[in-house]
Amino acid sequence: MEKNSDDDPLDVEIDFSQSRPNPYWLGVVDRRRVRLLDCDIADSFPDDTAVNEALRMFLATRIK
Repeated sequence: MEKNSDDDPLDVEIDFSQSRPNPYWLGVVDRRRVRLLDCDIADSFPDDTAVNEALRMFLATRIK
């Protein structure tokens, strides 16, 4: 049977403009390792490594 690409329901664009974050996702992760950043702070870091490096630098100056 030949499959027609027009039959694929995932070919259409999906509108995520009304989507919401899952309020229960923190229940399935280790909360000791997850911290939520405000958007303006998160936008300042390109990735997780940059956040960790900045926090380590901050802690190093605080400890001395």
